[in-house]
Amino acid sequence: MPKTIIASDLDGTLLDSTDYSFAAAQPALAMIRARDVPLVLCSSKTRAEIEEYRRRLDNGHPFIAENGGGIFIPHGYFSVPLDAAESGNYRLILLGMPYAEIRSRFVRLREQLGARVRGFADMTVEEVSVLTGLSPDEAVLARQRDFDEPFVFEGLPDESFLRAIEASGLCWTQGRIFHIMGNHDKGRAVNILMSLYRQQYGSVASIGLGDSLNDLPMLMEVDHPVLVRHEDGSFDARIAIPRLLKTKLPGPAGWNETVMQLLAQEPGGNFSALSDRQNLLDIFNAALAAVDPYNAVIKAASVEHNQLHVAGAKFDLAAYDRIIVVGAGKATARMALAIESLLGAKITSGLIVVKDGHTAPLSVTEQVEAAHPVPNEAGIAGAQRILQLVRAADEKTLVICLLSGGASALLVAPVDGLTLQDKQEATGLLLNAGASITELNAVRKHLSMVKGGRLAQAAYPARVVALILSDVIGDPPDVIASGPTAQDNSTFAEAWAVIVKYGLQEKFPPRVADYLQRGVAGHAPETVKENAL
Repeated sequence: MPKTIIASDLDGTLLDSTDYSFAAAQPALAMIRARDVPLVLCSSKTRAEIEEYRRRLDNGHPFIAENGGGIFIPHGYFSVPLDAAESGNYRLILLGMPYAEIRSRFVRLREQLGARVRGFADMTVEEVSVLTGLSPDEAVLARQRDFDEPFVFEGLPDESFLRAIEASGLCWTQGRIFHIMGNHDKGRAVNILMSLYRQQYGSVASIGLGDSLNDLPMLMEVDHPVLVRHEDGSFDARIAIPRLLKTKLPGPAGWNETVMQLLAQEPGGNFSALSDRQNLLDIFNAALAAVDPYNAVIKAASVEHNQLHVAGAKFDLAAYDRIIVVGAGKATARMALAIESLLGAKITSGLIVVKDGHTAPLSVTEQVEAAHPVPNEAGIAGAQRILQLVRAADEKTLVICLLSGGASALLVAPVDGLTLQDKQEATGLLLNAGASITELNAVRKHLSMVKGGRLAQAAYPARVVALILSDVIGDPPDVIASGPTAQDNSTFAEAWAVIVKYGLQEKFPPRVADYLQRGVAGHAPETVKENAL
């Protein structure tokens, strides 16, 4: 039987976000102690803070401090060999950069940029207490940093300062406040610790509980990730992974309810045999997570050492003065959310066109809601603004284009001489006639200033990186979303052949029919062909 291990965030998860109480979680904590289930505290809090909570919780297990900066293991806890240093009552697996170096770089960046930002070391105990809601005694412990420096901006977040942190080789994260740190996170620390538990017990069944984006790496490493509801009833929308359970109640009350439900599945605390209802919910949630556009982007792209990695290609972010995000589609808001989580303050600006009601909580990229499947004025206005953005790009600009199903109708920019009504009538006639998506796109591409590779053409000489979420069998890039960034294999002659096939010559809007026939005769520019991009 696998050994159950629980890794838990503290603030807003096991601890109430206002008064830091864990009273509401007492029943589950009692069950954990009775069943000898290790509870690993995994927090942005300092070693000194976590030690105090371990004392209050009567917890003698390892813990992870300051967002994964260090793993503290009590002497004699594991019988397996440890590659760890001595640190008082613990063996320390050091993953973070020493605080003195972090603090020195923080101050240097602040002075270089003139940023209006303050770290905990710049604050009095009283100021930290007011900022965090901690008591003065607890604030003293919060200032005893080992691996990171919490900081706040005076006013709105300064994106140039956050970009400078990344350019310097450091990282930043945001829970309740910002933290500057080395290249570590909760997930890496949990992975190492679970490996030690597996060596000790043979097999483990891990539960992880958190409520904020800095908990995502931890949740991705456990068998049963649990997202804890915020006090206002919301969840962090940026966290969407397979097998994710969400609590019904906020904070420690939700923590308590979910842990008790999981541990109650079997008398021994092994919850591998879940109820039929839970199995169905897991299957349903796993199916949703498997096709979540956010997860698709996270799997396809990553940022390491200030380089963007996409499908084997590398892009040195330091080589670009500006990074802009554009795109369209029914799934594109979630794709943009993933890009923002990867690039954060590196993004200069952005604009995407999404289907009405299909938005996401984006911080940099603007969203325009438009109609689908028949385009409307909102889509045409959004497309024109995207064209303005990319036409202003130069060779020092990186354009990230996000495309998904629905973009053909949402990204609307009729060629000169045609109107939105013309395109609406043409699209409606083709849909009603039963035209396939390939046939529909062959026509739409030849009536557009963005489709058929023309969006990428408009962005020249900028570097364009397209992330395309396919809803077409075979994944042809020139068909998905009518191929705004792909060379087009269709021709005016093929587009007109679709009209003839369905007997629409006399029904089509006269201006559209005339334009297509002019294209067949070679009097209108073709879409972008091979080797033109």
